[in-house]
Amino acid sequence: MSIRMYQQSGYTLPLPDKSADLIIADPPFWGTQGSYYGGDLKGQLSDGKNTDPKVYWENLTQSTREMKRVLKDDGSLIIHIGQGEYPNLNSFESEHVVFCVKELGLTLTSEIFWEFSQRMFSFDHLHGEYQIFRHYTKSSNYVRNQYDIASLNPASWKIAFIENDPELSKIASMEHGFPVELPLRMIRCFTQEGAVVLDPFSGTGSTNVAAEMLRRNSVYIDVSSVQNKLALARFKKRGYIVEQFG
Repeated sequence: MSIRMYQQSGYTLPLPDKSADLIIADPPFWGTQGSYYGGDLKGQLSDGKNTDPKVYWENLTQSTREMKRVLKDDGSLIIHIGQGEYPNLNSFESEHVVFCVKELGLTLTSEIFWEFSQRMFSFDHLHGEYQIFRHYTKSSNYVRNQYDIASLNPASWKIAFIENDPELSKIASMEHGFPVELPLRMIRCFTQEGAVVLDPFSGTGSTNVAAEMLRRNSVYIDVSSVQNKLALARFKKRGYIVEQFG
């Protein structure tokens, strides 16, 4: 298995049409500076703090169009827009669902609720949070592993958020990354061995790590040189085969 790495934005994907079996995307949130999972403040969807809603929406829809273009006819697109319980960060969430279904012609097959607790001991109460990942397909005949879907139950997953990830802390002064367990389950449910998994906003590379663990090829794309450097160090430390482009 191998990882193809690109340092570029996710607006125009360096992949041919219908070449990805599964796309897992978590674009930076609207109205926030940087993003979670070790985000680089200078390398986000709108180059830092997102202050222009029109520019943000244009970039978001352009990147989603590109995801549809490179997705195979029997593939899956799993994407998260917004931030669960925080309404002020969800201003584009419903609009994006309409865009995917009405304009791009994708089918919304399911919603995956990821429940987690973040910095619970920093509050005087249990601080629960959740995020919604929406699963889209091009057709009803998409790849799915019924046994894994039945055993993992994608409708609702409770996966701990690691505030101080020991692996990332050893590589760089990065407190946390996208939890590997989340893409690991998605890959198990919606791909077969040898498939190509793409993350257009790869960050610290957790999706790629999950793909390697399950013997899938993957594509890493992130505009941030900071994230690229960290992810590459992470992959090399694990002994992964990496091809660098651009």
